[in-house]
Amino acid sequence: MIINLSYDELQQYVASSAGQNLSIEYVDSQTCELCIGVKIPIVNKVIPVSVTIRVDEVKENDLFLSCVGNSTFDMAIDMALPMLQNKIGVGVIEKGADNQIVIHLDKNEKFLGFLKKVQPTAISFTEEMTQIHGCLVV
Repeated sequence: MIINLSYDELQQYVASSAGQNLSIEYVDSQTCELCIGVKIPIVNKVIPVSVTIRVDEVKENDLFLSCVGNSTFDMAIDMALPMLQNKIGVGVIEKGADNQIVIHLDKNEKFLGFLKKVQPTAISFTEEMTQIHGCLVV
């Protein structure tokens, strides 16, 4: 099974649910580039932060990503993780070594409903969309 999510759909979802403008650009079948404005309270400015995300592996209910960003990336991640944990739950996102991020899908209630029906096996990108590959859970 393949679930297709267009970049337009994802951008609209992020805008409506988080109030953020997100830009998504295709790089290759395992990689995309994201750009979002991050408010830096110290200087009271919104700074665009770009990050290249590569899907390394989907293993059981864990998504392993490698991230390469501009000079503000590490600072933005360190600031964003506590905010994300407040929104989606502690322990869902884990910052690993060498700019790796692990997303534990089974540690978030919203993902659990999906995981009861679909076991993700891979995530890939095309020029127009993100594709979630999976198998139906019986």
